[in-house]
Amino acid sequence: MTFLIKNPPPLKKPFRVLSSCGQFFYFLLWSILSLIILWFLGFLSFLGYLSFLKEPVSPYAKTDVLVVLTGGKGRIITGLSLLNEDAATHLFISGVKKNVTSPEIILEATKKSDPSLTTPKDPSKMQLGHLAKNTQGNAQEVALWVNHQNMLNASKGLPPLKSIRLVTSVYHLPRSLLEFKRTLPNITLIPHPVFSSPFHKIQWWTTKSALKLSFSEYVKFNIALFRIFYEVTTPFLKKK
Repeated sequence: MTFLIKNPPPLKKPFRVLSSCGQFFYFLLWSILSLIILWFLGFLSFLGYLSFLKEPVSPYAKTDVLVVLTGGKGRIITGLSLLNEDAATHLFISGVKKNVTSPEIILEATKKSDPSLTTPKDPSKMQLGHLAKNTQGNAQEVALWVNHQNMLNASKGLPPLKSIRLVTSVYHLPRSLLEFKRTLPNITLIPHPVFSSPFHKIQWWTTKSALKLSFSEYVKFNIALFRIFYEVTTPFLKKK
């Protein structure tokens, strides 16, 4: 005898369909993981860029100005040495503390070196900037000084300043170049990295202190990048 079931039970689906809340959580999780992976890959690229930077050797391509950014070991003394080697006609040190004079900053910079090798042959070529408090401020301060110098040069019939050798720590260069290209788009920038501890080692990326400092600078670089992107795009969005 055959029995027929009029209303057979529906087959169970092999996979349970996620609720809208579950789908959102799944999407959020993958988005966070993707951002973490992109952030990590970006940091590796940042380290790769730093590892390819090499300390320039003499003879140096001459520029109109040497710009030294304070805040790291070896920066000022490198700028003084470059000035003595006629790498530029002017030296501008940005971010100097208030009331600090040229003789004082030279004395401080040459304490652990031979002063005869680093004291400027012509101190009149050296000028200090006391306004900057950070890297963005450095770029703004130098831009004001360059514009002022160009106005003076124009009144004297002299050519404008067109090139800068930017002296700062190797880990600080990417953010510095980003800020300076923003404020001085028509000036040729030549990076001059300074390799102080712990970046003076051949394989500096294997040291904990170098990685920690590089990651901190990578975060600051991205903050500056997003800020500049916002500054550039906001006027266009307001017009619409």
